[in-house]
Amino acid sequence: MKWQDIILIILAILSLIIGFLYLFGNSPTLEEALLIFMLTLMVKIYHDSIINKSETKNIKIISIAKKLLKEI
Repeated sequence: MKWQDIILIILAILSLIIGFLYLFGNSPTLEEALLIFMLTLMVKIYHDSIINKSETKNIKIISIAKKLLKEI
């Protein structure tokens, strides 16, 4: 498990806790609950974009290798 996954899990759990506290305990404000939720979404989007970039690089490398093999 990568450190990005661990941070994402921690933020998701924190977001759920703050959300439930807002709904039932009325402890944090709405802005605090939304801020933590948005932070979790931003980390998730960043993590997904890193994965997509690495997959794109692999696809490009494979297509270049196929072209080189056809020339040989």
